[in-house]
Amino acid sequence: MPKGISLHIGLNHVDATAYGGWDGALAGAVHDAHDMALLASSEAYRTQLLTDRQATATAVLTAIRTAGGKLRPGDVFLLSYSGHGGQLPDTIPEGGPSGFDETWVCWDRQLLDDEVYAALASFARDVRVIVVSDTSHSGTNARSPLAPSPPVRTPEGARRARIIPTAVSNADQSRRQALYQRIRRSSRAEIRRAMARQRALTRRQSDLRKPTSCLSARAVLLTACQDNEVAYDGPGNGAFTNALLTTWATGRFEGTYRDFVSLIRTRLSAQTPGLLSIGRGATGWEASRPFTVDIRHDLELIEDPGSQPD
Repeated sequence: MPKGISLHIGLNHVDATAYGGWDGALAGAVHDAHDMALLASSEAYRTQLLTDRQATATAVLTAIRTAGGKLRPGDVFLLSYSGHGGQLPDTIPEGGPSGFDETWVCWDRQLLDDEVYAALASFARDVRVIVVSDTSHSGTNARSPLAPSPPVRTPEGARRARIIPTAVSNADQSRRQALYQRIRRSSRAEIRRAMARQRALTRRQSDLRKPTSCLSARAVLLTACQDNEVAYDGPGNGAFTNALLTTWATGRFEGTYRDFVSLIRTRLSAQTPGLLSIGRGATGWEASRPFTVDIRHDLELIEDPGSQPD
């Protein structure tokens, strides 16, 4: 019987002393984490919550790696993050073009996408990974490593955007530049070692700045907005999470991941959710009902569509 493990991260505040006095105040991110945990529990996942001061960068990575050590082919890992997003300039000169690292703003520092990819690199092939990211700059979290995205400037607006202010991010980059560089180097080396052990890394891929497309597990990312947009907060939930939960309809939704995101898009006007996939694992499960742990029956129907009931 397949098993599901889920991790839900939500930050309505960050440690102001870690970000030069900025506390990152939001209203709906912790609600998002709790509501996504309830969704996961209803689907028989074993869930874990990390909110505000619990959601340090180390705690998030430890939880991901711990889940990876427990999951086997056919199992599923659901990871949701709600909070501020950002980008940090990648200044490592070797191996492909420079660009930007997408970040999740954790309690004590920004968590680089390199670190998340390195943690996922330890997952076994054919483990299913679902990432729900309700934050700005989420549209490129799984983009091609050869296509870095520029930073996005957010105008003042009536609704609070889930994006770390440019001045705060720049100061954080300056203060922690050496740390972030060490993290980039060690994380990318870890990804390459994991792929080499599994003979999943070609010579060309080894030269890429981020060889994330060759992760052994298959990951599907449901993202809150596109590169030229921002994700908005809300009093109850973030705009994206609210649309996701409405579409989910307490489990009554029936359709594929693509159907799911398409319907979520119709419920939003200021941001356009995305659906992205990376990894070398089996892809057939992407046509199953979202978040389902035991998809064996769904896969049988996908493989033999003539067996579906009228």
